[in-house]
Amino acid sequence: MPMYQSGSREWQARFVSTALADRLVERLHRAQLNDHDRAFIASLDYFFLATATPDGLPDCSFKGEAPGFVLRPAADLLGWPAP
Repeated sequence: MPMYQSGSREWQARFVSTALADRLVERLHRAQLNDHDRAFIASLDYFFLATATPDGLPDCSFKGEAPGFVLRPAADLLGWPAP
């Protein structure tokens, strides 16, 4: 799955940030969580979930509970309890 969708890529081109975005993909994007990722996620008592529509409209929501509330049902999947 690509890290950026077409709407994000259009904004990156418009604001001359494509090279920066490509570097972020190169350094940060991976298909599965590693040991460091899993330990970090397990220690969290909250996170913010940011998404965007295909048109590039953003949304950000708070998710929080006691540390360990984020589940890892698979190496490439996260889950959390519904409110």
